Amino acid sequence: LKLLDIGAGEGFLLRAANDFGWKVKGVDFQLEPCLAFNEAMAEFFEVANPMEFLENSSSIDEKYDVVCLQNVIEHVRDPEALIRLAKKHLASDGCLFIQVPNDFSDLQKFCMDQKFISEEYWVAPPQHLSYFSKESLENFLKAEGLKCHDFFSDFPIELLLCGNKDNYISDSSLGPIAHKSRVLLDNEFFNKGVDLYINFYRSMSHLGLGRNIIAIAKRENISGKKDQ
Repeated sequence: LKLLDIGAGEGFLLRAANDFGWKVKGVDFQLEPCLAFNEAMAEFFEVANPMEFLENSSSIDEKYDVVCLQNVIEHVRDPEALIRLAKKHLASDGCLFIQVPNDFSDLQKFCMDQKFISEEYWVAPPQHLSYFSKESLENFLKAEGLKCHDFFSDFPIELLLCGNKDNYISDSSLGPIAHKSRVLLDNEFFNKGVDLYINFYRSMSHLGLGRNIIAIAKRENISGKKDQ
């Protein structure tokens, strides 16, 4: 199996896939984060603007079983163009792994209504230019000729905002405590078994919970729309 990780960052996904015997390639603006955390993955890493890499005609000949866009599309000016380019690198039955922040969610609205938070802290231009929920991500991908076959989320850290106005948003010094709670609980969930862990976060995504939403999508020809 072949993995292309766009926005590979520190190289953790590359290392995990490589450990499973996959052929891996990572692309990002800088190599230094990968060298700091997963130096052995540097040989599979290309330093490049991800959009320019995807546009490069010589690289389109290489097809991948999985193309990963993990917290990438919310940053780019033209997410539609990015998805279309990523599709060109998919093998015939390949899938896109797309992770985006879960923003303007019902839980965030609830925290605002209950005055646990006083601002829409997730709105963060110019770092984040696009905002997604599970439903809007599915609609966005469908418009680009992709069908979502599965959804997951990750730990719903914003639950820790509920019930107290003194929280990691109102007081940034509480951030490390919230993060430690997230790590401890997430590891405990994982220790119950991989299948239970995955199904737990699959259910969370359908409830609209989770700091991030993950979609697994494949090409789908839509009547009247050219598959670009």
